[in-house]
Amino acid sequence: MKIKLNVITFSPGQAKVPAALTSLVTTEGRATVLKCKIEGDPPLQVNWKKDSSVIGPRQHSSSSRFTQQSSVERNSRAVFAELKIDASEQADSGIYECIASISMDRMKI
Repeated sequence: MKIKLNVITFSPGQAKVPAALTSLVTTEGRATVLKCKIEGDPPLQVNWKKDSSVIGPRQHSSSSRFTQQSSVERNSRAVFAELKIDASEQADSGIYECIASISMDRMKI
């Protein structure tokens, strides 16, 4: 069975979002990786939502099928974020949001 996932990317103020909406169709039972790229002044933190509900990091839920990771492109202001869904299910169909925010806990004052 096919599952449709839509990814919307949001960013604060000065951050730039090259691709704002991406649609993806996957097959039930397969691992699926959603990606987004955001450019902006570091430090940026990326969080994911599904149908307006926050998806928590894997370490907060041992039963979670969602794994999040992000990396900063060398010599640039780009952050690449991924959300991996293990064994996609029909319930995974929906609107996913990749949201960038300024990471205050990493800023030096």
